Amino acid sequence: LQFLYLIAIIATPEALEKMGKLMKLCGLKTREQAVQAIREGVDFLGVVFAEKSHRYMGHDVAEVTEMARITEEKAGLPNAYWGRLPLIFGIFQKGGHSQYATLDDEVAYMNKVIAETKMHGVQLYGYSAADYEAMKAKLSVGHVVFSVSVKSKDEVQALAVPDDAAIKAICIDNKVEKAGTADALLGGSGQKFDWAWLDGFKAPRDLPLFLAGGIDMENVEAAKKVDAAAVLDISSGAEVEERGAKVKNGLLIRKLARAVRQRIPAYFGKFGGQFIPEILMPNLLELEREYIKLHADPSFQEEVMRWNKEYSGRPTLLYEAERLTAHVRALAKDGKGANVWLKREDLLHGGAHKINNGMGQALVAKALGKKRIIAETGAGQHGVATATACALFGMDGTVYMGETDTKRQRLNVLRIESMGAKVVPATSGNRTLNAAVNEAMRDWAANPGDTHYLIGSVVGPHPFPTLVRDFQGVISAEAREQFMAKNHGALPNAVVACVGGGSNCIGAFDAFVADAGVQLVGVEAGGKGAECHSATLSMGKTGWLHGAKTKLLQTEDGQVMDTHSISAGLDYPAVGPEHSYLQDTGRAKYIPCEDTAALEGFKLLAKTEAILPALESSHAIQKGIELAMDMPRDQHIVICVSGRGDKDMETIARELNFK
Repeated sequence: LQFLYLIAIIATPEALEKMGKLMKLCGLKTREQAVQAIREGVDFLGVVFAEKSHRYMGHDVAEVTEMARITEEKAGLPNAYWGRLPLIFGIFQKGGHSQYATLDDEVAYMNKVIAETKMHGVQLYGYSAADYEAMKAKLSVGHVVFSVSVKSKDEVQALAVPDDAAIKAICIDNKVEKAGTADALLGGSGQKFDWAWLDGFKAPRDLPLFLAGGIDMENVEAAKKVDAAAVLDISSGAEVEERGAKVKNGLLIRKLARAVRQRIPAYFGKFGGQFIPEILMPNLLELEREYIKLHADPSFQEEVMRWNKEYSGRPTLLYEAERLTAHVRALAKDGKGANVWLKREDLLHGGAHKINNGMGQALVAKALGKKRIIAETGAGQHGVATATACALFGMDGTVYMGETDTKRQRLNVLRIESMGAKVVPATSGNRTLNAAVNEAMRDWAANPGDTHYLIGSVVGPHPFPTLVRDFQGVISAEAREQFMAKNHGALPNAVVACVGGGSNCIGAFDAFVADAGVQLVGVEAGGKGAECHSATLSMGKTGWLHGAKTKLLQTEDGQVMDTHSISAGLDYPAVGPEHSYLQDTGRAKYIPCEDTAALEGFKLLAKTEAILPALESSHAIQKGIELAMDMPRDQHIVICVSGRGDKDMETIARELNFK
């Protein structure tokens, strides 16, 4: 039914004009790549079962089964753009396995793979219409994409497609002859054919057409103009070469998906959405529409990069913490103790990662013509970043801050007010970050016309979780490139970051999500223990808060629970929906760290590396050290130091009885 729904959409010209092309990502080899593709809104996934292809992943039933399970998470979502699941196909080629000599053998293999993995269908390469007629009675799958590889316009016009109800679409790919042999590459060559061959083409029985062959960021706009194509089938265009091999790159997948789909997915799996007052819908629709244009605009991206580099202080250091590593190894057993690296977001202007998103969103608001900015803040760092941007761009700024936090983060209140922004204490509930978000939402609903809500974390209604993630993703994009440059092209074995709402954490994870060998660990506020904490992912359950479906801490009757953390920035009862998705798919794991342990992390980093981390970051430091102690010495762990600790010194002095 889901497949037929997709076909009904792409077969309707009016719907296609409204939605743009659909996208298939082919040649996936790991569940991590599937997670990345789904979070970017890809419509179809392809797994290659032809051993001659470098994208062949072997008969890894467990891995492909997990990919299929992950895709099912999107089924039936109440979403205007993505209310359907992406379908996963096995790609089979005639003669693609040396051990299967006959058509009957190949069909038996296809049936076995589909039965074991629960994939939704097959895509067939190299099979003639006569081959298919001989196969179809024995093929136990109801969804087939029939692929034809061509090397001339005459072959396009003469292509023959079997008349069978199981064939739901056709794919036209490039045929590349191998010099000196009778063989030809039927797909996956990375080379395009002349798309003008498809001018005036009409598929047999009006079947939807998948266009394949060398589609990449340089020619994707031209591919979108091929009227005959309903789906762009992309593989090599989403790959980069690393350590002598071609691998799918998460950020390339994102760029291609946005270019093809012209939409940002509102859901991460089953989490996300827009659950907000109707009066705010025009603002959200405008924000998404204009942000998609800005994201694709090189001049806007150059402006963001210029401010990041010339004002905020990017790129930040990736620092090899040798003394901290030595301490880890002194405590570790059996010769263990990974090398510890620190991503130094604390060195940014303002003292934290928050400036990445603050400047980025302020530039978006400026492009939208907004004159007034509102924001929420917990630890005050996002308030500082917002006040900074408002001062630089001449905007009126109002920052909502929980009354409790205005007292424990008095220094940041003074910094915000010094730059001309107004701090409004939020006095409802437990008077912390949750109350601040509530007040900011009320303000935005009352002033939707001239006001932009510069939300500080990957929370709230779509498109905010994606918007904030995009601006914070510079953390991992830099860290990945820096680490590879220092380690002969290798990647770290683990990345660790603290998570409250989750902006620095998703920023630290983002570029690594598609990398199978990199463990992602988020550290939550364990507070004072099981009865008094802010450990949403460790102890919460699914619900709705601040415009999104996500994990949150709630009572049995659905009321939001009071939370506690020694760090104001982690004192929040929910988490960004993308973190909920990464946890549900198993791509990331989340663990709590109690207040007392976080203080130990602060002390240890201060004494070994003379770095004073924020209390939020101290949670990640402590749990990152514990993880490093159990890892082999030839492995590496990157810990994100999200901010510096001068804002917390009064709290730390009180807790540690400093004189």
